[in-house]
Amino acid sequence: MFEWIKNLLAKAWDWIKKIFVKIINFFANIKSWFTQASRLKKLKEDKNKVAVVIKETLDNGDYNVVNCLFDEETNTLDDAEVVQSEDIDQKTRDSFGNRDMIVLS
Repeated sequence: MFEWIKNLLAKAWDWIKKIFVKIINFFANIKSWFTQASRLKKLKEDKNKVAVVIKETLDNGDYNVVNCLFDEETNTLDDAEVVQSEDIDQKTRDSFGNRDMIVLS
């Protein structure tokens, strides 16, 4: 599933909202994005939608973190945002562990 979502994101890159921050903070940048009322409503109403976060370490050492709602039935993205930063906080490191993707719902 990870590679498929990553390929889908690459194709949709132009319409994805991009934000730049100094440090990606799990609660401030990731969790808050998914807890916005409109996204919570989508996740509650459609059981095929899952909240997915993908972390990518760039060649220069910076990070891209992609927050997205993924529809498992249609294999489409409903909503996505890329946050680029120079570093990530410890909670984000701990949440990902050695993985590049986590599913929050």
